[in-house]
Amino acid sequence: MPIETDSSPGVSPVEVGTRLAATQTIFTAGHALTTGGFFNYFVSSYRPSATWLAVLQAAPEFFETAGLFARPIVMRLMSRKTLWIAGLVLGRLAALGIPLVAILGQGRSATEVLSWIFVAVAAWYALQGLSYIAFLSWLSDLAPERTWGRVFASRQLVYVVVTWVMSTLGGQAVRWQKANLPPDQQFWFYVVAFSVGGVVAMFSVLPMASLPPLPTQAVFDRQTFLAPLRAAFSDRDFRCLLLWVTHMALAQGLTQAVLTKYQIEVLKIPLDGYLRMTAVMLSIQVVLSVVAGVLSDRLGDRNLLFGTHLLLSAAMIFPLLATPGRPQWQFGAYIVWGLFGIVNVVMYTLAWRLAPRSDNTSFLGLFRPLAGLTAALAGIAGGVWLDQLLQDGWSAEMLGRSWTGFHLLFAVSLAGRATAPFWLLGIRTAGRSPWLANAA
Repeated sequence: MPIETDSSPGVSPVEVGTRLAATQTIFTAGHALTTGGFFNYFVSSYRPSATWLAVLQAAPEFFETAGLFARPIVMRLMSRKTLWIAGLVLGRLAALGIPLVAILGQGRSATEVLSWIFVAVAAWYALQGLSYIAFLSWLSDLAPERTWGRVFASRQLVYVVVTWVMSTLGGQAVRWQKANLPPDQQFWFYVVAFSVGGVVAMFSVLPMASLPPLPTQAVFDRQTFLAPLRAAFSDRDFRCLLLWVTHMALAQGLTQAVLTKYQIEVLKIPLDGYLRMTAVMLSIQVVLSVVAGVLSDRLGDRNLLFGTHLLLSAAMIFPLLATPGRPQWQFGAYIVWGLFGIVNVVMYTLAWRLAPRSDNTSFLGLFRPLAGLTAALAGIAGGVWLDQLLQDGWSAEMLGRSWTGFHLLFAVSLAGRATAPFWLLGIRTAGRSPWLANAA
């Protein structure tokens, strides 16, 4: 029986797009207060080592690998829609443990507080990993295939606009609390922001709650776990996509905590400065995400993703140029990172097109969590490596200036980011893999 590839029973694309935009708006508004700059600067108040910071930043991506187990759950226990809602709500409840730990941990050692924050982050993102893979798979059935690029573009557009607004408002709130709150009360600013953000994110399930669950059309035996994973690795096109995303995650993850530590402790960029740079980056992503959706549906994904990611790798030049005396160079990286407006759309539409329709949770569960796991391990390795370099006092004199362990890691990451896109050239088609035509 052939798999339907361009219809969504009982749901119009306009309704799906409208409800998706509402869900994304609410989720992003809450999510922005619990991740990124707010989380990093909150954790940095405990003065963690580079290794501790790397572990906490890598934990979300590591535990999101739980998404690999989404297929057994949706095939045996509940629909993709139910798993999305349950995982998101339960994950956010677990995340509320972070401000609770911060409150109860006052007066305790940083290591003890950070350990419990790690536990809360682990539970939060394991549940969110299951939730997100189920959501992506469900959405691929709700939206007609001919509109996938524009669907992801509209979702990304909402994400960057709301994040931009929240970053701007957050920067103003940070400046206000610094000017009006005594140091011993500024801690509560982060606790309240995180708590409110978590509650808001939970309400994001409401706009899409009335859409049909759409049962998964099985391509593989419903009782098997390994068969779809083997199929993903055996298909050349999807394998090249996995190699690209793994290579990219390795190069980017290596400097995840290193960049944060460099900006805060070396360049002395305050949170409001970070939020202003982020706002510019997101403004660029707003424009490019719209363009990406149209180009994806009309021209395909592979070549667009290759060229964009190759240009994106140049962003790591700017941390090499930035110094405590010239921190403004770091702003250039955020401008180039605006190209993620294209990458973050096209990488997912390409994964959708190369995976089987409907029964794609294992493929998507490999694509996203594999990248996350790689980035997590690379992030920890980067933090450990940086701690060792700083402890040893490593430095080199070259081109009229001194280069430290930070710069060594930036250079390695630059080389990795610049070579990763070439895996994409092994993908022969932007459509679904040939073997899928006979899969059912």
